[in-house]
Amino acid sequence: MDFETTKTLLEELVPLHKHIGLQLTSLKDGMAETRFDFKPELLGNIPAGILHGGIISTVMDVTGAMALVSLLAHGKLTHVGTVDMRVDFLRPGKGKRFVCTGHVLRNGKTLGTTRTELVNEKGDVLATGNQVYRIHNGDKPLTLDL
Repeated sequence: MDFETTKTLLEELVPLHKHIGLQLTSLKDGMAETRFDFKPELLGNIPAGILHGGIISTVMDVTGAMALVSLLAHGKLTHVGTVDMRVDFLRPGKGKRFVCTGHVLRNGKTLGTTRTELVNEKGDVLATGNQVYRIHNGDKPLTLDL
């Protein structure tokens, strides 16, 4: 799956990703990077101005999945499903811009494992995560027609 197709799938076809404003900025060789900007509707603690933990978890899950998919897709419809996920919230989710990076720790036949990290524009590490995905290899050519 080429970068532009993957970017379109992630940014335009999943309503939650679109609502978050999630952007795929890098995808190669078992690594992925996503970004999003602060929006008030992403807050979990409104008085303190802290991102909702579910938003952080979602972004980390998606970024880990993209890192794994970068190794799996070769023009065929391939996807992964989350089996297990752990997120450690290290600091309050404060900032104006957020970057999540993910890399593959293990790419097995049926399971893949990734590690992710979310930082703000100051470089503060807000959260780290580990994810396990079930790998579904497809045999159909990739299409954006749903």
